[in-house]
Amino acid sequence: MADFLKTEIDLLSEGAYFHVRCFAHILNLIVQDGLKELDDAVIKVRESVKYYKGSQLRKKRFKDPTTNLYFANVLMVRVLLQKEKDIHDKFMKNMATRMYAKFEKYWAEFNTVMAIAAVLDPRYKFQMVEWGYGKLYGDGYNSELSIIKEKLFLLFNEYVDESNLNKDVKKRLQDFDKFSTKVTSQAVKSELECYLEEKLMLRVNNFNILDYWRTPEIRYPTVARMARDILVVLISTVASESAFITSGRVHDAYRSSLVPSIVEAIICMRDWVFGEAKMESQLEELCDAIMMEKMEDEQENHTESGSRIGESESQVS
Repeated sequence: MADFLKTEIDLLSEGAYFHVRCFAHILNLIVQDGLKELDDAVIKVRESVKYYKGSQLRKKRFKDPTTNLYFANVLMVRVLLQKEKDIHDKFMKNMATRMYAKFEKYWAEFNTVMAIAAVLDPRYKFQMVEWGYGKLYGDGYNSELSIIKEKLFLLFNEYVDESNLNKDVKKRLQDFDKFSTKVTSQAVKSELECYLEEKLMLRVNNFNILDYWRTPEIRYPTVARMARDILVVLISTVASESAFITSGRVHDAYRSSLVPSIVEAIICMRDWVFGEAKMESQLEELCDAIMMEKMEDEQENHTESGSRIGESESQVS
């Protein structure tokens, strides 16, 4: 087009500025080209999602990990951000600095429960926390480690107090503990201390930590009860929150005219078919059937109203 207009119209600078490419489009092409480096990673993520969505059992395991699995992974995120905010690349440094500041804002709130959960994992115990804090805080990690240890034993003592059924029995046992200490010249160790002194368990695949704590419950009943409570603490509430935003996936830009009763029916039907095979395809079929029925009703109403208008016009004439 520009070449043709050059022959027909006297353009300034021979038409060099007649056609200017859209910069937003060029920027989009540049970003898309750069993101091609991530294609392999994106494909792997998609395949992983397909794998976990292919089985209800896998989906349940994926959505509900126990708390002990978070500490090491979240720790690595913090270490990476700490490293990236000190690099020379200005762009990456600024981004990592902002992310690190946000991370630090919440780190003190959630790291304690994750650290205690890691201690209650027989494969790691307190060595995992010591190793992790050494990476985070360097030579001054002992002060942070002592804080976690103090909180761990305070929590354990609360469980011990709840376990004591009779105060008189507790007093008598305290007298026995003092007598035993004098005889053996050794302090009586708590369940938690005995558990921590045991050797680490070998790391194996498909380890179910909740099943594990059913066995040592006889030796460490209080620690086992504490472990059951701590290990099921929800570190992530994404799965729970998603249950309350289902309407956003039903009442979207393409279904914005649905009346409340139809939306309620779709959400209820989703709950009824949840857990069955091919849930998504069934839900889509149900939604499509409802939409078709709604369109047919609207068409019938439109036809009836048209016929009424025709009748009224004939009567007027």
